[in-house]
Amino acid sequence: MRVFSDTWTMTRRSLRHIVRSPDTIITVAAMPIALMLLFVYVFGGDFGHVFRTGPVKYVDFIVPGIVAMTVVSGMFGLLAKTVEGAGSFSYILLLLVFVSPGFAPTSSMSAPVRAFAEHQPITPIVDTMRSLLIYGHAGDNAWAAFAWCGGLLAVCYVASLRFFRARRAPMVVSQ
Repeated sequence: MRVFSDTWTMTRRSLRHIVRSPDTIITVAAMPIALMLLFVYVFGGDFGHVFRTGPVKYVDFIVPGIVAMTVVSGMFGLLAKTVEGAGSFSYILLLLVFVSPGFAPTSSMSAPVRAFAEHQPITPIVDTMRSLLIYGHAGDNAWAAFAWCGGLLAVCYVASLRFFRARRAPMVVSQ
């Protein structure tokens, strides 16, 4: 099962890199905590009332959005030419987190934004995490969350292998 051995190899490499890299520790640990404090204690009083999160406290409402942001901000871009460029690929995915029910219910969004937010991959993932954290069960969107995660994982795995092999292929010099 090459998929599992490749995944384990990349996991080990990432963990070794995280331990040796203070900037990664800041990205993975300090930024989510800072964002949580910012959203809850700076914006939270107003946002919780404006967005009408119902019986759910705003702090509990945004935890899945913070988790999704943390995961998305740590993703590597094989198409990038530089390390800095690879980091900027995650900004596209971060936009999807903000245009999801991660920080505000979709009912508070304008109609076009709501239509997009309700049909993009981050939404069922955030909804499933929220349901698990608050109610203790996966909820109605779990199947969609697993389908999106599995589909995206499969597409990204195949694309990564192709890009990696293309970069490793010896260059043919024409005469």
